[in-house]
Amino acid sequence: MLSTTTRQSVRRPHSCAGVPAIVTAGQGTEPLIEQASRFIQAVVEIVAGDRPCTQVIRYADERVYATLTQHLVARTRDEDGRSVHHRPRARVVSIRVTCPRSAVAEVSARVSDGIRSRALAARLDYMRGRWVCTALEIG
Repeated sequence: MLSTTTRQSVRRPHSCAGVPAIVTAGQGTEPLIEQASRFIQAVVEIVAGDRPCTQVIRYADERVYATLTQHLVARTRDEDGRSVHHRPRARVVSIRVTCPRSAVAEVSARVSDGIRSRALAARLDYMRGRWVCTALEIG
């Protein structure tokens, strides 16, 4: 008698192993890649001066929040303290999320304002029931 076995294809979700999916009010579960994309878009808008830093305070640790505040001040004012003209609004063009280990996600993204592309990299750690950005590099 021949033994037959079937292999099941297992799809890996966009969240790290051992870490529950993020739950948002009224929306059910949210894949990590979607949350990362929204966070990076918020960072881009903060750096451009289109969004206040306070909107990401729950999702950024103290160092990242301080970095965003410094970028915001530097990009929205010239040496005399006057507002500077903004470029067209940038958007996330592509994003990659990898999980090197449980409860850690590394995000790399390319953003473009139609004139210039930039790279962003972030590290997200799962703590206190949500993903928090603990490192951020803006290219």
